[in-house]
Amino acid sequence: MHRIFRFLLILMKYIFRLVKKMKKNISISQNLKVINGLPLKEQISPMEVKMRNYIHSLALLTKGFTSQLWILFFRMIKFGT
Repeated sequence: MHRIFRFLLILMKYIFRLVKKMKKNISISQNLKVINGLPLKEQISPMEVKMRNYIHSLALLTKGFTSQLWILFFRMIKFGT
C-alpha cells in the first residue's frame, strides 16, 4: 500500500510540474482566449493550488497511515479543494 501512495506522489509531482510549465509558457495571445468566461491563466491557477494540496496530503499519507489522514485525503478529492 505504501508503494502505491509513493507512486501516486511521484506522479502528482510530475503533473504539477507540467501544469506550472504550461502556465509559464502561455503566450499573451493564448491568454487572451477566453474559455468559460475566464482567461486561460486564471483557469490554470486553481488547478495548480489543487495539485499542491493533493501532493501535500499524499506526502503525509506516505509517512504514516493514520485514519485522520485518510479522511483528509478523500475529503479533498471528493470536494475538490
